[in-house]
Amino acid sequence: MKIKLIIFTIFLLMLSSVHALEYSVTVNSPSSVNAYEGDKITNKFSAALTNNAGVCDITCGWATTAGQDSGIKVAKEGGKNTFNFDVNAVGSSGTASYSLVVTCDRISAWNCWSDQDQRTLGPYQFSYLWNGDGVCTTEREKCANYNQFLKDNACSCQSDKECKPNSNRGADDKGCATFCGNSKVEKQYETCSSCPDDVGKCDGLSCVSANECEGNYCVHNACSQLSYIKGDTYCDSNEGENCKNSGSDCACGANKQCSSAGVCETYCGNRVCEVSEQGVCKADCDWCGDGTCQSSESCSSCSVDCGECKKPTKQEELQRNTQLANTPQTKNDASSTKAKSSNEKISELFNDNKKTVIISGVVLAIVIIALGYYFRKRKRGTPTKNKEHEMKCVKCHKKIKDKSQKFCHSCGHKIEPEKHKESDDKKHKTEKS
Repeated sequence: MKIKLIIFTIFLLMLSSVHALEYSVTVNSPSSVNAYEGDKITNKFSAALTNNAGVCDITCGWATTAGQDSGIKVAKEGGKNTFNFDVNAVGSSGTASYSLVVTCDRISAWNCWSDQDQRTLGPYQFSYLWNGDGVCTTEREKCANYNQFLKDNACSCQSDKECKPNSNRGADDKGCATFCGNSKVEKQYETCSSCPDDVGKCDGLSCVSANECEGNYCVHNACSQLSYIKGDTYCDSNEGENCKNSGSDCACGANKQCSSAGVCETYCGNRVCEVSEQGVCKADCDWCGDGTCQSSESCSSCSVDCGECKKPTKQEELQRNTQLANTPQTKNDASSTKAKSSNEKISELFNDNKKTVIISGVVLAIVIIALGYYFRKRKRGTPTKNKEHEMKCVKCHKKIKDKSQKFCHSCGHKIEPEKHKESDDKKHKTEKS
């Protein structure tokens, strides 16, 4: 009896284990994914397993067209486990569908028999990126078919670029690259010689307006980086060109030099005496007081430089006059001809004659005065000798200074005028004879 009871109990336990595989599956499927057509999508779709049995633990696995996995364990009595599964972005016009197959089984134990269960969940749908969806997926699309990329109109280029994914300028993520002629200056790719349409013409090329040139200056119909061109024979002083920054075009005159400010100015030493240099610049100007007796200066006109004039003595003047009077003045003087020019001869001859006439006039005046004095004395009958010499004391023969004296101032002898006069007359007659 006891044996039957034990067998019956075991049967009941085994019967209860048959109904212990109870679980549920909840699928988390997004409606759209950022994946491109044909891609395998991982870690974006998931499902949750719940073990509703109170006796046995279970193990499950999943499978889709993108792959499969197993060994997902879920504990008994409401145990829960979430897992990710893979799907493929394969469909039509950006829409894909898939089904999830879940297979679970009891984990074998003395009271848990194996009882595999399989469920198919789905189908589920989701949208993905695809060629022609109006979105430029730069990871898979370009403005043109290029290598693994597909052309998509959503990747078309703007007006300042051209569709050239393999451009040596480096295309952008759409495959668009800049180009010569887009009116943009890109000096990393363009120069005035390789792309004058964008950069502008190089210096020296002909132009009509400044916007044609790279340097934004059109000077005398030639492009330039500056508002003037060095060496073009034009001195554009109103544009800042001067003798300092453009010496060949703005060269200073022969008597000027370029200052540090780029201005041509006169200077001391240019052999031209400017008004501002008078009395200051000895190298250019001569003036009385500069310490040098110039040819145009003399002792009479500039005694400071040439010294005081020395006044000749009467003897030197008479000797000079005599030499001048005795010096023959001939026109055929050979030595004078060699030493002086014709103008100098005429001037010298004129000056010598003038001096001779003056000296001769002075001598003649002296002679006339002497003759007049002589004849006036004879007319009066006075002796030519001094009266003081004729009046002497009879006794001591000393000169009588004053005719009114009555006695000699030397010896005290009485002066007798009449006798003195007679003595003088006799002496005068004797001298005559």
